[in-house]
Amino acid sequence: MCRCRRLVVTLVWLLMRAADLAYRRATLEVVVSQAQEDLGGLWRSLLSDPVERAAAGMREAVPAVAEVYGAAAAENAAIWYEDVRPAGAPRFEARVYRPVSLAEAEGLATWAVSPAFAGDTAGAWTRLAGTVQRLVADHDRVTVEENVTKDPAAWGWRRRASADACAYCAYMAVVLDQPDYETAARKYHDDCRCVPVMAFHGQQVPEQPNEREWLDVFDKARDVIDAERKKLPGWNTLKRHERSKKYPEYQLTTKNILARARRLEPDLFRDGVRAVT
Repeated sequence: MCRCRRLVVTLVWLLMRAADLAYRRATLEVVVSQAQEDLGGLWRSLLSDPVERAAAGMREAVPAVAEVYGAAAAENAAIWYEDVRPAGAPRFEARVYRPVSLAEAEGLATWAVSPAFAGDTAGAWTRLAGTVQRLVADHDRVTVEENVTKDPAAWGWRRRASADACAYCAYMAVVLDQPDYETAARKYHDDCRCVPVMAFHGQQVPEQPNEREWLDVFDKARDVIDAERKKLPGWNTLKRHERSKKYPEYQLTTKNILARARRLEPDLFRDGVRAVT
């Protein structure tokens, strides 16, 4: 096959994978929306009750709703996984998996509903909706992640963020030289739209939507912090622990790099920060 033909085949495959991923995400969002709608209906019905009773109701409802809709999300992920496997790959049947976060659902519900005790029912619902979103989406994520480890045709997975991701998700998706990348890449948050995408032997995971731009701004953030801290009084004479204590915002940590990136290129991230004029 000539080079041009190979390029066309590669581009077609990337487009197909992008379309498949869009379908998976859209399906997952429908399942999450239905879970939030069911939980929201119960939450509204409990608002006239004493807050203690409403909280108790949510501690029961959140795990139950997350488990039912999460099972649907996991089943959809398993079907999607099998559908995108390469033709001719060794036979493999994708299984559904339950995330470890499901065991934490009751405790997460307790945290989520706590603003209601101060009269902030809207704040409580924001937390509840985000909690059930993450729990349901975790079923999709763990199903893909675990099947990759058992599928003879797969060599790994990468976290894929949405084009309008927050700085944290963008960093988790594109900075691959983190210690124990897969552990770091599994750290999702409420309302996070990141999903793991597998790669099969002979194929590469499609690039992130803003991969080059994200990498550039994270590198720039590190360089800016490094340049500024060298000008700080005593930076070159203080011991490492003394620097960390006196200038915590100038340590090259993920937290500081993300904070600087949000300000350097606010339009790149959902949580970009603009200077106050």
